Amino acid sequence: MKELSTPEYWNNRYTENNDTWTLNNANPVLVQAVEHKLITPPGSVLAAGCGKGDDSLFLSKQGFEVTAVDFSANAIEASSSLFKRENANVNLVQTDLFRLNEEFPSRFDYLYEYVTLCAVEPARVEEMVFNFAAALKPGGLFIADLFPVDGRKGGPPFSIDLKEFVTMTSKYLKLEHYSRLIKSIKPRKGNEVLMIFRKEK
Repeated sequence: MKELSTPEYWNNRYTENNDTWTLNNANPVLVQAVEHKLITPPGSVLAAGCGKGDDSLFLSKQGFEVTAVDFSANAIEASSSLFKRENANVNLVQTDLFRLNEEFPSRFDYLYEYVTLCAVEPARVEEMVFNFAAALKPGGLFIADLFPVDGRKGGPPFSIDLKEFVTMTSKYLKLEHYSRLIKSIKPRKGNEVLMIFRKEK
């Protein structure tokens, strides 16, 4: 599964139009979180694994200062086109999410991920969570819309064990919000969970 950690694997998925995770609209769970003021502008947001940029665009339009990150050149190209078309002020960066602790130490008020952790080799999920935590300012929030949580075998997407995820993430961040009452798209309804963690120091 080492190929999952290479840009080439994900570039090929985009080239083959096999980016099954792409919604082509803002994630309704994220929209709901903003509407319910679980996260509030202004503030700096890192969109980790931004893909084609729809969520980053939404956050920018809500008044957040957005940095969108992906390591796939094809994702970056698609995001760049979207932001230019919509005249959106988004800082777009092509980099490895496993290097956030080096590139963006304690930089952001919020970090948002959706269908990124489930694309990582399970043995490296904690490493990515560590990097997410490292990129947050003290008091910053990690917004994790976790999908899938159905115990499926294999992947990607790999199923996320919620109990294990909370135990692991709690080494770095404190859980503040947990909800299954979220506006998932129909194919994912009942199979994703919104969690929000805070970096205490």
